[in-house]
Amino acid sequence: EAIQLANSQRPDVMVRDVMMPILNGLEAAARIAQVFPSIGLLMLTSDASPESIRAALRAGAKDYLDKSSELFRLADAVQAVDARRERNQVDRGLASVWAFYGAKGSAGGTTLAVAAAEQLAKSGKKVMLLDMDLLHGDCAFYLNLATGSATLFSQLGGIENLDLAAVRGFVKRFQSPGAEGPLGFDVLASPSDYVRFDERLEEKLIGLMDILITNYDVVIVDLPPGRIFESQNVAVLD
Repeated sequence: EAIQLANSQRPDVMVRDVMMPILNGLEAAARIAQVFPSIGLLMLTSDASPESIRAALRAGAKDYLDKSSELFRLADAVQAVDARRERNQVDRGLASVWAFYGAKGSAGGTTLAVAAAEQLAKSGKKVMLLDMDLLHGDCAFYLNLATGSATLFSQLGGIENLDLAAVRGFVKRFQSPGAEGPLGFDVLASPSDYVRFDERLEEKLIGLMDILITNYDVVIVDLPPGRIFESQNVAVLD
């Protein structure tokens, strides 16, 4: 929610708590600092240890306050962070999300998704192609990418801390043939066997989309024909 608010409101300063549900404040701050470097980040913490302070500064915070003893400094701290923020930095913002869907199979949705990914990559965009057809996914097949049985979706339940490093372990890279330079795009392929998603896995899907939209320019979602309203697809689109 904080990342979405940063995108829609573009505030001068955000005051962030360290301890937050779903996505902790330091990780959220790091992602906000990455895509909105002009926003000044002020962290609140009940742990003012040197390790906690260093972690906040590494995440991109300009200052921190100890909630137990320094809240009287809040107004001054906000003004100080505003003065120190990098106003001239260009905010990249969150990725655009393009979703392709056909009401029935063989309607060409995957063809369009793959073609769009390649054209966007050739135009210099950093692109992720996400195959959400968990029963008959074929993005990797179209691109002649060997995936094996261990895809992100098949292993998602066993990943305790889903972060960019964990996601990268399952990313396949497609290089555009004949293109000059290292042009291409990333692919998260569908699993070889159907994965049944429960509420816990759907929350991880939301976390996955959060990672993707803060690390790519465009995320292309290839949705399964006829099954758009399955809960995992709704979670990704939301």
